[in-house]
Amino acid sequence: MNVEQIKEMYIKNPGKYIGKHKVYGILVPLVEKGDKLFVLFEERADDLGSQPGEICFPGGRIENDEKVREGIIRETCEELEIISSDIEIIVKGDMLHRYLNANIYSYIGMIDSKIDFDSISNSEVKKIHLIELDELMSAKVEFYSTKIGPFNIEDFPYEKIGYTHYDQWMYREWDVPIIKCSGIIIWGLTAKFLLELLWRINE
Repeated sequence: MNVEQIKEMYIKNPGKYIGKHKVYGILVPLVEKGDKLFVLFEERADDLGSQPGEICFPGGRIENDEKVREGIIRETCEELEIISSDIEIIVKGDMLHRYLNANIYSYIGMIDSKIDFDSISNSEVKKIHLIELDELMSAKVEFYSTKIGPFNIEDFPYEKIGYTHYDQWMYREWDVPIIKCSGIIIWGLTAKFLLELLWRINE
């Protein structure tokens, strides 16, 4: 084994994320009405087992046999009860590596304005909110910080790595943005992706 052989190994099989990572995708949906541009948000159904009642973008888990873009379109169609031709993908958006071993990818797309958004209500979506982009641009943003860190594992051999207890490991800060706009609260990961779009517009 020599340096050139190691180099060839990585050229043939490029570096990847180490460990098990779940892949998720979201659509940042825009709706054009007249000369105004709106951002579409979902209000999740109250009886969902995960994050009931929260405001979010369409999206979800990407299946093993599909590409991110395809998975985002599939999830959006399922949640909004529309068909793929109602969606026009504009551009690939930002990516986020969540601390829970999840990679989240985004696309920005247009949703056909002819859809009756007021009628969308199903097992996943309670209600649709359309908020004008200009209103979001002027909305107040608050940032809060929370700690992410280890918890006690009774049978972990802390002494073998020079620690006597789990709380000697490093804690990390996780910023949580909260936006109140048009009577709803947009926060967490949804707010992070939204803010990236708004900051780019402001540049």
